[in-house]
Amino acid sequence: MKPTLWRMIAISAIPAMLVTIPAAGAQPQSPRLELAADSNWKFILGDPAGAETRSFDDANWRRVELPHDWSIEGRPSKDNPTGSEGGYFPAGTGWYRKTFSALRSGEANG
Repeated sequence: MKPTLWRMIAISAIPAMLVTIPAAGAQPQSPRLELAADSNWKFILGDPAGAETRSFDDANWRRVELPHDWSIEGRPSKDNPTGSEGGYFPAGTGWYRKTFSALRSGEANG
């Protein structure tokens, strides 16, 4: 091969090597954190006054895992307002609550 051909191959290979260097290096850490949030929820069937406040006492609420559909725990009845489209299951209001703790990078969740 002629020296100019080798030179052209070398020159064309350098950019390809430079492109792969950042991919092989350490990736910057994403500020986004994904949590598995479907366990340890609190639930109450009903609409207690003040349940939307942070200070509301939910100590006696039932612990559930999501997904959770409280209505299918009830008895189907032709008198339930959901009718045939809702499987004749009961309807109403229920509250779900979960507390998350935000930590700064490097802190341990104790």
